Amino acid sequence: MSESVSLGRGEIFWRTLSSLRLTLALFLLLAGVSVIGTLVPQNLSQEEYLRMYGAVAARLLDFLGITDLFHSWWFLALLGALVLHITACSMKRLPATWKALKAPQRPLSNALFRSLPLGMVLEGERASQIVEAIKNALVQAGWKPREEKVGQEVHFLAQRGRWSRLGAYVAHTGVLLVLLGAALGFAFGFKGFVQIQEGEGVDRIQERGGKGWRQLGFQVRCERFQVTTYPDGTPKEYRSDLVFLKDGKVVLEGPLRVNHPISFGGYVFYQASYGASATVTLEASKDSSMEPRKLVMEPGDTVSLDPQGRVLVRFLKYEPDLQGRGPAVLLSHLKTDGPPVTGWVFQKDSKAVLEGWRLRLLEARENRWTGLQVKQDPGVWVVWVGCFLIMGGCAMAFLGAHRRLWVRVEPRKNKVMCWVAGSSTRDLPGLTKAVEGLCRAWQTKAGLRFMGKEGKNE
Repeated sequence: MSESVSLGRGEIFWRTLSSLRLTLALFLLLAGVSVIGTLVPQNLSQEEYLRMYGAVAARLLDFLGITDLFHSWWFLALLGALVLHITACSMKRLPATWKALKAPQRPLSNALFRSLPLGMVLEGERASQIVEAIKNALVQAGWKPREEKVGQEVHFLAQRGRWSRLGAYVAHTGVLLVLLGAALGFAFGFKGFVQIQEGEGVDRIQERGGKGWRQLGFQVRCERFQVTTYPDGTPKEYRSDLVFLKDGKVVLEGPLRVNHPISFGGYVFYQASYGASATVTLEASKDSSMEPRKLVMEPGDTVSLDPQGRVLVRFLKYEPDLQGRGPAVLLSHLKTDGPPVTGWVFQKDSKAVLEGWRLRLLEARENRWTGLQVKQDPGVWVVWVGCFLIMGGCAMAFLGAHRRLWVRVEPRKNKVMCWVAGSSTRDLPGLTKAVEGLCRAWQTKAGLRFMGKEGKNE
């Protein structure tokens, strides 16, 4: 009893795993999750999420993994479920498909003729002439007929496009390879970002999300950065002239443009952004009794306004001309009892006040930088192979068709009957048109008369 219950539960699980309902559910879930991942910016710093959504929402997004959604455990679980589902569907249907693919084509019997969707009957007089005309017309039409004799009858059996039955399985294999390539990239790949000052070089890259740094094993320098603009001032093209050095020697150099990446040392470099940074001098004053303090900062620096170290500010960003008000720096006030507070400090007409301290931008020495996105993905070629298999499988399934054709020449006392039948996995009207063309050729070359499916003259 327990064994039958176990088998029953296993059958239910197997049917659910390979059902169309699960297909629709998984695709709807993945589509909905992808929309969320598109609407919520990915892999920003915690400070940026705090500024955009507030403390509660930012903590919730981080807890649910939505800030790095496409690498979250539950998104990977959905992809794993999709892999199991595709595998189950293929395993369930492949044996029957393979059996139909490899099954020998039997001679055309009366019962088989009645069961096939396409059937025609012709009548003539000279058996040898009819057999020769049928064979020649089939070969000229691109068929490869196999001739068999059953008693006095002559049978022609032909088929083509039978491998199109495997199109769905080829596409399924492609999907699995794409997911496998993505998994390889997730497990062993690397994505990072780096800003290189014009005329300077770097030998390490910051990992995505600020998780750490990776040594490249070589140096990449930005010799020059150029921006070409339209007449209205909007950027038309920006490029970085890069030089790659190994052990102090130039190995590769060339321009890096948008959509024209450069590969070197197993990494791919993309032109992602550009901007200007600066070494700035800030003046911080509290009251007339205290001498104003001058603070020299670079992006990322954190300094204390007071000697006790209780008022900390971090230099986040520099803008050469913010909203037409001139140079400005974005500072973040790091608070111990709450989220950081950000604000702009201008060089002109600054009224920034922080914990009683008045801030003013005295000087900014600008440096242009180029922003490069860096990737290393060992699964990219697996993904490409999967994409080609998906396209090939779809072409096989939707453009190809397994067509089978039967012709039986049956000599009788005063006449010769010719029975023609066919089947196709898709586009039966196309096969019907092709068979009608063959019948017209046989009528011309062998004097056959079309009698219809029931053998009655039409």
